[in-house]
Amino acid sequence: IEQEEYRREQLENWTFIGFQDNQPCIDLIEGKPIGILALLDEESRLEQGSDRTFTEKLYVQFGSQQQASASYFRKPRFSNTAFTIRHYAHDVTYEGDGFLEKNKDTVPDEVLDLLCTSSFEFVGALASSHAAQVAPAKASPGTPAASVGGAPQHQQRRQAPTLTGVFKRSLAGLMATLAETEMHYIRCIKPNEAKRAWLFEAPMVLSQLRSCGVIETIRISKAGYPSRVPIRTFNARYAVLLGDSAEPPAPDGDTLSAAEHAVCRQILDASLPDRAQYQVGLTKVFFRAGQWAIMEKKRSFLFESSAVVMQRFCRGALVRRSYRAMAAAARTIQRWHRARMLARKHELARRLHAARVIERHYAQLLRRRRRAVEDRAATVVQAHVRGFDARRRVRRMREGQQQLAAARARDQADAARRAADEERLFAEQARRDAESGRIRAAAQAARAKAQAAEAAAGQVGPAHSRQRSTGAGSRDSATYTS
Repeated sequence: IEQEEYRREQLENWTFIGFQDNQPCIDLIEGKPIGILALLDEESRLEQGSDRTFTEKLYVQFGSQQQASASYFRKPRFSNTAFTIRHYAHDVTYEGDGFLEKNKDTVPDEVLDLLCTSSFEFVGALASSHAAQVAPAKASPGTPAASVGGAPQHQQRRQAPTLTGVFKRSLAGLMATLAETEMHYIRCIKPNEAKRAWLFEAPMVLSQLRSCGVIETIRISKAGYPSRVPIRTFNARYAVLLGDSAEPPAPDGDTLSAAEHAVCRQILDASLPDRAQYQVGLTKVFFRAGQWAIMEKKRSFLFESSAVVMQRFCRGALVRRSYRAMAAAARTIQRWHRARMLARKHELARRLHAARVIERHYAQLLRRRRRAVEDRAATVVQAHVRGFDARRRVRRMREGQQQLAAARARDQADAARRAADEERLFAEQARRDAESGRIRAAAQAARAKAQAAEAAAGQVGPAHSRQRSTGAGSRDSATYTS
């Protein structure tokens, strides 16, 4: 578009600037009647369609070297389900697995019908607008778009649109909007992969600039004339650079006169000696990169210089006027000052006396106030000290009481422990007495048994009886001893 404008303006010493045209790649992707998106839609609508048959159709359709798209499409060497497209930035390899499934991934008719009949007004309107957008793609070729028998359109049987069709319609709407408006491009550049502040990776930024075409645009802009301005606007703005030697002629209709072209060339010759940095067309002046800024700089410098000269004369006149007014005012002030000098001296002496009196009384007042403050401070300090002493005595009394209570508790514990020991000793003594009684009872029983045995034995020799009595007595003694 820019070079067409160069041709219309009949610029001299200019040759066509070559640039990479990406239209064949666009035709390869969304070309009609045969393109990658069209083949994907066709394969998605076939009952026997699969990802393998889709990629095979791509190989057959675009893999031939005789095709114009052969330089933008190729088959990878080690894959039968992938294909590579040569985009503007670089080659991108796509895996064909899952293409058909993703292309059919749309909103089901039942869900859309349910949303259209929603009682919530916003949801119903949203679903209705979506249904209206996808209705042309869902309607079959032999079925009219209007409702049949008064039934709502969303209740008819429709063919589900593919994501490719939705994308193409959305892209067509976007292009129509761009055609009706004035385009301003904003390039968003990511400075680093980590998304950290104040981190700039130059290779990554350069790759993005090349991928989005900014480098190519800058190259074309530098090779051409990026700055341009109508000749009449140029003459009206920069005629001041010629001084009083020439003035821009009055415009006569829409057609530029030879005088206007002459004034334009005169301004350019006086401002830019290198004629290779600009071109004068039929209606516009074209500048190389940076030359328009030079023109603006010279114009601003001229205005600034003229403003400085005007400021110098104006300031001189204002200073002289101010000096005369200041001289008259100084004489008036001197007369008034001399007249007031004696009265001021008298007033000064009176004020000095009054100041001495005020100082004396004020010093006394300050001493009284200081003494009162010191008395209050001493009282507060004494109160704090006495309170501290009282709290310390109370704390010590409480600590003594606590220690006394602890000693009493220890004494009680010792008394309880001694009582428990005495009870244990008493129980032990009782057990021992019981054991002794049992032993004596056993000895008496043994003695009675022996006596009974002797009586039953009859008349046994005295010696033998005496031995047995002695033995029995020994056994009784042994039993008691044990």
